[in-house]
Amino acid sequence: MKAIKLYYHKTSGGAKYLMDTYLKWEHNGKKGKEGRITDKTKYVIRLDGNLETDCELTIVKNQLLTLRRSTTPLHH
Repeated sequence: MKAIKLYYHKTSGGAKYLMDTYLKWEHNGKKGKEGRITDKTKYVIRLDGNLETDCELTIVKNQLLTLRRSTTPLHH
């Protein structure tokens, strides 16, 4: 199984995401990569609430991205 590199993004409203596409940035002498949804995005993980039960993974197919809250626990 191949590892997928994920990039962090936090919205101005506080929502947190990890995704497989990014935007390079540079500010005040610092550089980095921030998660960004593009037409090439395949994976999006929303981090919300309790990380043991409230995370969700969205696999994008046919360039359609939908985010919805999952109620399924991550572990059994």
